[in-house]
Amino acid sequence: TILIRDFPAYFRYSSVPKLAQFAYLKVKVKNETDYPFLPGETNVFLDNNFVANSFMELAAPGEEFWTFLGVDEGMKIEYKFIKRFEATEGVFSKTTKLMYEYLFIIKNNKKSKADLAIWDQIPISGNEEIKVSLVEPEYKKDTPELKINENNYIEWLFKPEPGQEIKVPFKFSVEYPKNSAVSGL
Repeated sequence: TILIRDFPAYFRYSSVPKLAQFAYLKVKVKNETDYPFLPGETNVFLDNNFVANSFMELAAPGEEFWTFLGVDEGMKIEYKFIKRFEATEGVFSKTTKLMYEYLFIIKNNKKSKADLAIWDQIPISGNEEIKVSLVEPEYKKDTPELKINENNYIEWLFKPEPGQEIKVPFKFSVEYPKNSAVSGL
């Protein structure tokens, strides 16, 4: 052992429900020592209990870094496919419009309020004739609760109270010329 030290930490749950319906607890810590933390495998302890093995990147003195503490079963995440709807529109130039609808159900079974980040993505069109639109949630610009980056990754930020259940609808549409083939949805 080289150093044993307690650090103030910010805890947040993270989830990408379409890949894994778990909430992963992660923590942001600041290296408040005069020494760099070298990259390598770590053993993570929370409240004097071993919680996870992880890997840490180099963290210079004064630098903040994130580390994962593993799955927390106290935060439940459900990802439900609701429906796929297809319609043909237009009188002369026919287009096909596909609508995809999903629902996230978040349940905080913890005894305290928690910060939670949920991520998903709407498809990116590589063709001008294929239009992808976010239908729900309504988005005009980034807010503290909802952000979208240049790769169409959507980030929702929640603070569910103990016992609270939150239902989050997620819908997008894909519109393209009737005789075109679209794949990868």
